[in-house]
Amino acid sequence: MRKTQKQEQDFEVYENDISMYLAMYCENIGAESEYDMFPSQWNAALKYIYNNIFKYHPDILTIPHTVSNSYNLNAVNELLDIYIFMCYSHNQEISIQGFSFLSGISRDTIHNWGNDNTRGYIYRDLQGNEIKGIAISNLKEGEYTKEPSTVASDIYKKLVENNEESLVCLMKDRRNNPMKYLPILNKRHAWNMPGVRQEQNKQQVLTADQLPRLDGSGGAAGLVENKNHNV
Repeated sequence: MRKTQKQEQDFEVYENDISMYLAMYCENIGAESEYDMFPSQWNAALKYIYNNIFKYHPDILTIPHTVSNSYNLNAVNELLDIYIFMCYSHNQEISIQGFSFLSGISRDTIHNWGNDNTRGYIYRDLQGNEIKGIAISNLKEGEYTKEPSTVASDIYKKLVENNEESLVCLMKDRRNNPMKYLPILNKRHAWNMPGVRQEQNKQQVLTADQLPRLDGSGGAAGLVENKNHNV
């Protein structure tokens, strides 16, 4: 893999490497096209890319010599943009799990970034310029300022929002059955299934006499009992 200096990697280089290893994986499994892959194959491809790039070059996404090799959130955000573009252009779902496969960042870490109580920080020199690619622990107190940043939570929000949008795109694809994606949207993003709300509204305006008589005696009570069994 081509290398760049320190933490300020040229992500165009890594984007080219990602494309190269994706093509290599497709060739290895005999896939006819990288644009027509099963979701499981796509996830395997993301792991293949990670194993050949980020696994052996952790400094791409981390700040060396800091506590626990803290993540360079600007670099992570750039990789996320590449991942999102890849998924849209290959007609694949964007997900936290998928980005975890590609980057090697655990799902728990990404979910923690979405926690309002978890804050990231950016560091600036005394001229106000953001410091990138430097181990902050090597700087002396007074040589930099530290301020809260929303980059970590923005990464999480971007993944969640694009997960929903990518599922909508898959649902709208005329080649797919929308019912494969509607339950997922309903569960993850509080979508309503088609007709459910309309049916609920219809039931609310029915009188007791109009309700179906399930037991032959006062069908209203029978309907309520049957509904509770579905909860």
